[in-house]
Amino acid sequence: MKAKETTTTKPPKKKQRSLQRLFVFCGVIIILSFFGYKILNEGIYHKGFVVGKIKVEGFYLKLENKFILEVDRIDLSETSLFAQDSQTSIERSSEDVLDSVVSAAQSILFVLSYFEKLNLYSVIFPDKTERRLLYDGMSYALYAPDFEALLSIQNLHSKIILGVQTLRFFDLSLECDGYLEYYVSKKNLDFALTLTHNPILKTLRKDDIQNFHIQQNPESQTPTKLNIHGTTNFKHLNVVASSSVWRNIQFLESYIKLLHNKELESWLFEKIKFRSFELTSFDMQIPLNKDIFFHLNRSIKANAILKDVKVSLDSNIAPINAREVALNMRDDVLDIAFTKPSYVGYDLTNSKVRLKLPFSKPLEVFVSLHSKEINLDKALLDLLEVYEIPVPVMTQDGALKVGVEIHLKADKFGDLHPNVQGEISSKESTIVFLGQKIKVYDLLTSIAISSKHQTINIEAKNLEYQDLLSAHTKMDIDLLKQNFLLKLDVKTLDLAPSKIFKSQTLPPELDVETTDDPMVRRIIQAIVEQDSIENIPSILTLNTVSAKTNSMQATTHSPQESIAISQQLEESPQIQPEAIEVEDITQGDGVDLLDTIEVVGNFADESLEISIPQFSLVFEQDSEQNIEVGMKNIHAIYPYSPLLQYYGISEGSLVLTQDSLNEHEIFISANLNNLTYPIYRKDKTRLSSLAMEGIIDISKPKPKIELSTQDKKFSLRKHENTMFFVLDSYDVNLDELLSSTIPALHESFNQESQYKELSPQEIAQHNKFIAQKRKYEQEINYPPHILYLEANNMQVYFGHYTIPTDSATITLRDEIVNMNASYGNGIANVDVANHQAKVAIDNFSADFINKVMQKRLFEDGLFELSGIFKGGVLQGKIHMQNTIFKEFVLIQNILALIDAIPSLVVFRKPGLNDDGYEIKNGSFMFWLNDEYLGLDEIDFVGTAIDISGNGLVDFKSDTLNLLLQASTMKTLSDIISSIPIVGFLILGDEGKITTNIVVSGELSNPKTEVSLLEDVVTAPFKILRRVFTPLDSIVDALQDK
Repeated sequence: MKAKETTTTKPPKKKQRSLQRLFVFCGVIIILSFFGYKILNEGIYHKGFVVGKIKVEGFYLKLENKFILEVDRIDLSETSLFAQDSQTSIERSSEDVLDSVVSAAQSILFVLSYFEKLNLYSVIFPDKTERRLLYDGMSYALYAPDFEALLSIQNLHSKIILGVQTLRFFDLSLECDGYLEYYVSKKNLDFALTLTHNPILKTLRKDDIQNFHIQQNPESQTPTKLNIHGTTNFKHLNVVASSSVWRNIQFLESYIKLLHNKELESWLFEKIKFRSFELTSFDMQIPLNKDIFFHLNRSIKANAILKDVKVSLDSNIAPINAREVALNMRDDVLDIAFTKPSYVGYDLTNSKVRLKLPFSKPLEVFVSLHSKEINLDKALLDLLEVYEIPVPVMTQDGALKVGVEIHLKADKFGDLHPNVQGEISSKESTIVFLGQKIKVYDLLTSIAISSKHQTINIEAKNLEYQDLLSAHTKMDIDLLKQNFLLKLDVKTLDLAPSKIFKSQTLPPELDVETTDDPMVRRIIQAIVEQDSIENIPSILTLNTVSAKTNSMQATTHSPQESIAISQQLEESPQIQPEAIEVEDITQGDGVDLLDTIEVVGNFADESLEISIPQFSLVFEQDSEQNIEVGMKNIHAIYPYSPLLQYYGISEGSLVLTQDSLNEHEIFISANLNNLTYPIYRKDKTRLSSLAMEGIIDISKPKPKIELSTQDKKFSLRKHENTMFFVLDSYDVNLDELLSSTIPALHESFNQESQYKELSPQEIAQHNKFIAQKRKYEQEINYPPHILYLEANNMQVYFGHYTIPTDSATITLRDEIVNMNASYGNGIANVDVANHQAKVAIDNFSADFINKVMQKRLFEDGLFELSGIFKGGVLQGKIHMQNTIFKEFVLIQNILALIDAIPSLVVFRKPGLNDDGYEIKNGSFMFWLNDEYLGLDEIDFVGTAIDISGNGLVDFKSDTLNLLLQASTMKTLSDIISSIPIVGFLILGDEGKITTNIVVSGELSNPKTEVSLLEDVVTAPFKILRRVFTPLDSIVDALQDK
């Protein structure tokens, strides 16, 4: 039997397999490494790929001695790699931050040590900005929109050295080079940097980075450099610095802003201009903690020199000039010392400016101004205004003696509190107040300004304003309350428009020296005289000197007597208009004489308000330059205003406003009361009050005016030299118009009081001149002076008559008045010239006549009138046709007379009966004044009876005296059978039977009788001759016409 075989383990074979696997793995690794090296050595390029939200384009990786990595674009815009996590953020100390920064820097340097070249040509960050990093193994180039840098970093274990070959900040126009050494163990940083201002950097951006290594400072002059040396352990900072000669310091502005002191910024970058600046020394030691700015000012010691300096305390004033300025900063104080300073020609030697620090506190200024000859001109006033010392006056000529001490100190809020004491005096000078030149003599101005009181007191023994005002003046100005009180002891005051407004420049055609033609020269003189404002009455007149002298010489009236005299002047119709003069009213008895005028003003809140309470005058200008001028109570100024008296405006108010946005338009609002113009409403009450609004356009040399009432029934418009008045549904009293004591109306319509009567030859010459003048105005296209009145639905009251019109116009030009009116189909024309009026009325109806005579005189028919108004008498001739005379009482009395006398029965015909007297055509001449109506050459041709004759109507006694000759045609048989008493009839050659009828007695019930006596027949004509002398010349004139 065989023995059982024992199974044994073979470990060597397992080890062999493991070694085989290891060799295979190593072989694979070696092969892969070889192939990997081979691949990396040849370079790997991928056009683009995405890792998460990171997009990579143009990826290239190669291995030589070290790695070479180039990437065209890395887009991180959709990642959150740089987002801050506010919930997990932990507040760390500055040391922890510093350790983190150093550790991160060392790690980055360690990684970068494996790269021979690392170029990231474009990295897009989440904020869409683009960065670029180029590393060549020795230096780093960083490119960003705001800066670019060329740096070298060395990690020497104990310290890290950052070499700044070039560092550029585009927006700041700064270049920097130098080095920084950080000692790791000591945690201390030393640095030495040179800052250079390069203005061209603002024009360079990332598009120019290919020229990074060749861009140089373009300044051909000495570069503006600042050398800075310092050290810090990140708890304290020590810095020393100096500079080259600088031409400007604008590049420091962004750093100065960190001090949060607007006043210092303004001084360094706006107020001080210089030719050169040099920082000779700068030393600063500050702690790096939250109190850095509190200790900043105390730790700085600096000195600087500026050459050819201009210090502008404000952008709107002239600068202070100095050859050299030394800046010295020590212990919270910046002293500015000037060498040969001056201000607009005034020497400011020994003047200094001191800025009190810390930087959070404003400056404190001391100014001492003394001069025997100085002008308070605009430049000096602007300088005072900078320090909130507004002086509302200035001087133009005349030396002022000035002694003023100014101390300006600011509180913790930066508000300046001036303290000014001094006097300004002059024997004779011209001052400007509110834009107006005023001549003053013996002027003394006292200034006292402090935090509690700010007053300026001005006194002049004599003040002259053009030739408008002469007065002893005292003025108190309170700058704190921003108001003033002006007292004028008036000697003379005359606000005449010709003195206030400058004469307008006339066109060359109105230069009298350009022609030798006597007629043209006379025409030009007449036009210029019309255009002149010399004759416009004064707005306000006072003459206390002459008034006082006259009052001592004249008879004194009590106030009651003066009022009574004034009332007589206004009410008595017997007083002739020419006896009333504006000057007599202005300075006459019954008016309180003003010795002192007080002017109150307020100029607070950038507005201006000036008022004269005695005259109820107010001027207001708000902060937006809107202006309002008001005459609140015209009655207060009326006794002293010839202009208001000229136009008869004694009561009411007037307001003018001007919007700053439309300086060429002035809005006017007028409320006028107690008017005495001859204008009446339809209820026959006088138009004594008027409320009007409108606009005055001053955009052209001749203002355009438009005024009207709210209902548009009364309007006024002035264009060029033409004045338009429009009345709607108002009536006019012609008698009052012609006899008005209102100077404006009296001057326009009562020519008899202004001119002597002209001969026919003189009238012809005058008319020729007027024609030539109007032709010349048309040739040179010069607007004539015209007053035009248009009225609708107007009645004209004239004497005892009321003349109705549908429409009427009145035109006044060259002292000639043309009046036209219409009523129904009738037309009336009146031409007033050379002291007489020619009247022509055509195609008027019986209705018109009845309304004028205020009784039913006629029925049907047409009427015409032609005549002349001269010397208070209207004389003319009236024609009529196809009408019926309806005077009831007169007709009845004549019929009763015919019935009573049998021989007059022949006149009892259908053409003369109870219905009236039928007239186929007729005419008569008339003469009319306030007392009488004379009738002559009465010639009525009736349907059966003709009437002729003459007579007189006496309005004073309401009586009449007429002689009428009635005639009719009769056959002989009719005559024989109808004449019981032959004595009352006359048989004419033409077969007419005629009788004389005398009408006399009261107008309301005249008596009629028959008479053939010669004295009775001629009596009315004799009276007519006596009343209207000379009658023959009147008749001849009408016949000539």
